Amino acid sequence: MTLSLGADGPPLTFADIEEADAFVFIGSNAADCHPVAFDRVLRRMKTSGARAIVVDPRRTKTAAQGTMHLAVRPGTDIALLHG
Repeated sequence: MTLSLGADGPPLTFADIEEADAFVFIGSNAADCHPVAFDRVLRRMKTSGARAIVVDPRRTKTAAQGTMHLAVRPGTDIALLHG
């Protein structure tokens, strides 16, 4: 993570989750790998109408609970981000 973000630590805080209107998960099954944070995401979705977009070729638990699942072909997620 240090090479990508310049620091080694979580890319968000629980306070960020409480303020977000949308969440984007790219190749991350947060429901299984980060259940405490993902529970907060689900709570935010219920209370505020926030949306969760999941970009993953697999139908994960996160994808099943998201607002939208983009089932991209493996290796094409970067092309999606580039437009």
